[in-house]
Amino acid sequence: MNLHLIFNFTVENVGDETFTEQLYAVTQQYGIDPHQIIIQLNQMVEITRSEIYMKTIRKLREYGFDVCLAGLELDRVFLDYLDCGANGLKLRQDLVRQIETERGYKVIENLIRLCHDLGLKVVPVGVENERQAELLKGLGCEMASGFYYYYPVSQKSFAEMIEE
Repeated sequence: MNLHLIFNFTVENVGDETFTEQLYAVTQQYGIDPHQIIIQLNQMVEITRSEIYMKTIRKLREYGFDVCLAGLELDRVFLDYLDCGANGLKLRQDLVRQIETERGYKVIENLIRLCHDLGLKVVPVGVENERQAELLKGLGCEMASGFYYYYPVSQKSFAEMIEE
């Protein structure tokens, strides 16, 4: 099993022109392959078309990071971010919780199919139990995050874990 680290970043992070280089430097410092890192951009970035955000996404992808957009707003901005290199979509916890219902399962099944047809990775977050994990895996999700797998950690705890 490949370990992937998922990080959420804010508009302020992505709008900082030194963000990409700083993040890459941290991966080098701790010997982490950028291909193991999934950058999740919150909805504020997704719905705000900005050249600096698009430039940041392109640079993150050049370094090998995966970049997932939060939610699914099928509009011109979403397509613009796909064009500049975003390569994944985050399924939020409130949606993941619905996978255990018939209607929720169908919605998620079709979202995953759409994403895969577009060449996007799908990262469900908020997986809380084995049933959710198995249903998502059965639908073709290769990765997920949530308390079922591990809990969020502080920067200090993360550094300690990496050193071990």
